[in-house]
Amino acid sequence: MNAAPRPPALSAGGMVSSSHPAASLAGARVLADGGNAIDATLAMAGLTWLTLPGQCGIGGDAFAVVREPDGRVWTVNGSGFGPDGGTPDFYAGQGLTAIPLDGPLAVAVPGAPAALAALHDGGATRSLPELWEPAARIAEQGLPCSARTAGDVGEAARAVAADPGLAEIYAPHGVAAAVGRRLPQPALAATIRALAQHPVSFYTGEFAERAVAALQAGGAPFSGDEWAAGAQVTPERAVTGRYAGAVLHQTPLPTPGWMVLQQAALCDGVLAAADWLSAAGIDRLARAARLSFVDRFALCGSDNRRDGADYILTAERLDAQRRDLDARTEVRGPIAVGSGDTTSTVAVDADGRAVSFIHSLAFTFGAKFTVPGTGVVLN
Repeated sequence: MNAAPRPPALSAGGMVSSSHPAASLAGARVLADGGNAIDATLAMAGLTWLTLPGQCGIGGDAFAVVREPDGRVWTVNGSGFGPDGGTPDFYAGQGLTAIPLDGPLAVAVPGAPAALAALHDGGATRSLPELWEPAARIAEQGLPCSARTAGDVGEAARAVAADPGLAEIYAPHGVAAAVGRRLPQPALAATIRALAQHPVSFYTGEFAERAVAALQAGGAPFSGDEWAAGAQVTPERAVTGRYAGAVLHQTPLPTPGWMVLQQAALCDGVLAAADWLSAAGIDRLARAARLSFVDRFALCGSDNRRDGADYILTAERLDAQRRDLDARTEVRGPIAVGSGDTTSTVAVDADGRAVSFIHSLAFTFGAKFTVPGTGVVLN
């Protein structure tokens, strides 16, 4: 059964979208005050640190695709480095067969602060202190705990209780935060204000020293050099593909943006013939995704050449994989599906500038590890 057509949302002066009304309101206010889509994105990012703390934060990663009014497209990739000492031998020496998902050994250098600073430098018209002060004030006063956040706390209850910084906010005295209870975070408010003044201090200043010391004390093999290197984020050109006649723009390596382009190409012209959310449509999407993950592990891991994604996106290979999918003879690898968390915002201003932005802690409350005295949860 086909879904009823949804009418388009229209605006003459700009538009924003996010996963929380308070974040969308922050972005809309910035646009109404004369800011552009980059300004609105930065304002929404700050609010979602508070409204969706299980999904994103200062201590996470962040990525953006920006389309300028003249049609130029550029991207920001805030994907941080792993620890310098994080070799296979190190983890094997800890008795591990995989990198843990919780605790100091799970942490990578957060790329979000550097990515947001690069996005700001790329065309914002408002200062970061102006854009992030509303978030700092809300953090100071405390936002009421939402049903989503209460659910996230319940999902990660044991890990939240084990981390002093998380427990202080979300489970004081061993009691999980209830819906509606205010969650003041004065330490996080101070961190937001400090980073708004000097984003690079996250990587080379007092915050960096505190973070690296806490991680080293927890047994993580950080040297500090990889933390400082995380401050360097340079805008890059997008990688592109096509779907249904439209041009798709994605972030380049080391992000998996190429996987979106590959799956779009493998489904182009097929999904249009299937009913909305039909078994046939979902089957094609799922098998294309599985094939993309097989390619990711075989050709685009840390031990592979950087041209693996280029090879995957060649027309000849995509055509061959489409034929395999049609015949149901595609390569099938064992893929474990796990839960993860991220959130997205989109902003478009009256000039036609558009920003698609995502930021994430990878999993609910990231590594469940906070930098003492800062309110920042690390991914």
